[in-house]
Amino acid sequence: MAIGHAPVAFAGGSIVQSATRMAQQAGRQAAPVLRASASAPARSALAAQPPGGGLSASGMSKRRKLLVALVVGVSVVGAIYAIDHSVLDVTPSSRGTRKD
Repeated sequence: MAIGHAPVAFAGGSIVQSATRMAQQAGRQAAPVLRASASAPARSALAAQPPGGGLSASGMSKRRKLLVALVVGVSVVGAIYAIDHSVLDVTPSSRGTRKD
């Protein structure tokens, strides 16, 4: 089923045309809301926030940051190990039976 060539009975046109029309309608409806809600105090509050952030500006101790980094690293290594060892190696080169 091609998205651009769907029958007219489904959406009053193709699905692509319907999605484009819905996105344009949503954009027109959201534009006045965004202009009204972005007042001057809200913009100045956003501008006053310092750039960056993350763990360096979180206020946590160095020991806790190290522990968080260690847990993340061990988790990533564990996930990689689990994925790598669950793969079935049936190719001749991985089984050692390749004859070149």
